[in-house]
Amino acid sequence: MPAKVQISRCKTCQGILAKTNELNDAIKKKCPTATVEIVDGPTGSFDVKINGAMVYTKPKDGQIPIDEILKKVEEANKK
Repeated sequence: MPAKVQISRCKTCQGILAKTNELNDAIKKKCPTATVEIVDGPTGSFDVKINGAMVYTKPKDGQIPIDEILKKVEEANKK
């Protein structure tokens, strides 16, 4: 069953917007059957849910591990 990914991110943070686009593009490339929904979140936020389960919440001033998140999407997409 294709994975359903929801990315909730700060809509005014340029770095987070870039990471959102990077993750979205990577998911589309690696898991073309997965669906991605991008929603506005609170300032500074970057949260990722896969099939309704939270898999990543960015700590304040933390790095966003695109490769780790993508690996989780790939695993969920195979189920």
